[in-house]
Amino acid sequence: MASASKVNFFKSCLIGVNISREITSMACNFTTCCEANLPFKYLGLLVGANPKSMLMWESSFEKLSRNLVFWENRDSFVLR
Repeated sequence: MASASKVNFFKSCLIGVNISREITSMACNFTTCCEANLPFKYLGLLVGANPKSMLMWESSFEKLSRNLVFWENRDSFVLR
């Protein structure tokens, strides 16, 4: 069984790891996708950054704290 889903190369980015930039550029031209660099965000988290650095987690902490305030306010409106 196979899926009929196809990769949308116009929405995709290619990141070369341990290969020359020339090869990455040729691959991007061939697949018509854009070239990206590390670190990048995936599902809101930085990939390729130093996980021990506070700067990496800063945006996640801010988003979580905003959600906590929202969730706390939402619970006060729930009828019990």
